Amino acid sequence: MVTFRQFYRESRAKYTWLYHLLVIAGALVISTASACSTNRSFRSQIDDVSMTNQVRALLIQDPYVNPLKVTVATDEGEVFLLGRVSNREEAGRAENHARSLGEVWSVMNYLKVGSRSDSTYGADQQLRQGIENQLFREMGIKVLNVRVLTHEGEVFLLGRVDDEVSRQQVLGVVRETDGVLAIRNHLKAGLPQLPE
Repeated sequence: MVTFRQFYRESRAKYTWLYHLLVIAGALVISTASACSTNRSFRSQIDDVSMTNQVRALLIQDPYVNPLKVTVATDEGEVFLLGRVSNREEAGRAENHARSLGEVWSVMNYLKVGSRSDSTYGADQQLRQGIENQLFREMGIKVLNVRVLTHEGEVFLLGRVDDEVSRQQVLGVVRETDGVLAIRNHLKAGLPQLPE
């Protein structure tokens, strides 16, 4: 008779590949779903995810860039680079990789150069979560298209809102949040422009 432990070990060995496949598929679904917003076409959202992943792949392949220190985000074809790198050459290389993609129409390089002794990762995550929660409490569904990124107390706002009034409301919430050292506002208002 086969014990549960033997059955478990044999099953685990047999189906490890299936487990890994399901984990990868789940990660793809989650990353695509998190990039989805309500007033943009599915195609443009997928394009942004694809551009972000292509830039990340280029950074990983470059032995002179530490991809763990660079956050890449894309919004409607505009690539944003955030983080802290060792030197100006590394920052320039990261920017050049982003610009090398044909679909990218703009690169915003916010990479900081030099070392920092204290880690702000936990504080940044807490700041981002606090802003997102407050935005949702005050504005509700209107802010599903707003993406909040933080780095060393600096807040980056990406995405699209319905109108200029909503844009100003988002800025007001962020300005009133404790711990915000600076705001980089890249929010767009109104419907996206259709390509000609």
